Amino acid sequence: MKKLGIFIVFALVVSALAAAFPVSAIAPTYNFTAPKLVIPVELGKVNPVEAWDDAGVLVVNSDHEVFKEFGRWQGAEDNDKPGPDRLSVTYRLKWDETYLYIREERFDTSYHHTDDHALTPWNGDGTLFIFAYDDGDPKWANCWQPFWVNKGSDGKTHVALRCWKDGSYGVFDDPEDIGDWKYAGTQDEANNMYITELAVPWAQLQAYTPGMPAAGEGSKFRFGPVIPNVSTDDLFGEDWNQINFHDRFGRDDADLEENGNPAELPANWAGFLLGAATYAPPEPETEAPEAAPEPAPEATAAPVAPAPVAPSTGDAMAMLIFVIFAAAALFAARRFAKAR
Repeated sequence: MKKLGIFIVFALVVSALAAAFPVSAIAPTYNFTAPKLVIPVELGKVNPVEAWDDAGVLVVNSDHEVFKEFGRWQGAEDNDKPGPDRLSVTYRLKWDETYLYIREERFDTSYHHTDDHALTPWNGDGTLFIFAYDDGDPKWANCWQPFWVNKGSDGKTHVALRCWKDGSYGVFDDPEDIGDWKYAGTQDEANNMYITELAVPWAQLQAYTPGMPAAGEGSKFRFGPVIPNVSTDDLFGEDWNQINFHDRFGRDDADLEENGNPAELPANWAGFLLGAATYAPPEPETEAPEAAPEPAPEATAAPVAPAPVAPSTGDAMAMLIFVIFAAAALFAARRFAKAR
């Protein structure tokens, strides 16, 4: 009876813990921290990469260790999966109280645009940046999916937002309904580089997420970049591939296909934390102290006329004798003249 009582108490404790920590609130297996902005960026344009020195950096390609463990390819098994030498995407991410800032640098040797731009980015080489508010029990209702295509068929960058609303996903095309988003893209096709920058306003994401507090240091989210890669318009055709950076919680693809469902996926996405600023601006260069003035050259003394040399004692005596003889001769001459 005593053992039964201990067992009942143990069962109650386990039940209480299970209620307090639901399965869907499993801690993420990988966490990314976006630092707070220090260097301002000019909105609505692609800034020099140095303007993102204060951002967190995430490289996504088939060789990334997190992708290998927790990500997966979508596409037929026998599809040719591009390696980093053909497809590699670098994200730079930071935030402030107004915006989430995203810079995507996409290296893609077979970039293919889509006619319907960002509305169905999986049809072409667009991006789905899946992002969800993590309130301890992530659900699709807390999920937003910013879409973008760096270069549509019109040569322009296009952005859209899909989120859960009224029991289904809605698609908001650009630019009328997308809110105060700021974005731009550039293409360096000679080097297979496509750069997109976005500033996503927190206020719009809050509007679709009742109860979401204002973004601030320590705010937790879930995210999972999804990067389609195709070479034709054949949707889900033989050449269709898609990198899902992190949507497997230690399960293999077969198990995910058999038992997984969209409602479970947010718990499997990576963690995303708004962190403190980590960038220290370089110290301003101080001006070198002025060199001490060189000492003025010593003034050269003006030439001085030599002082007359005083006659020596011997010279004075000779002159005195001369004067005496001259006087004596003069006196004798006068006496001689009187005598005549």
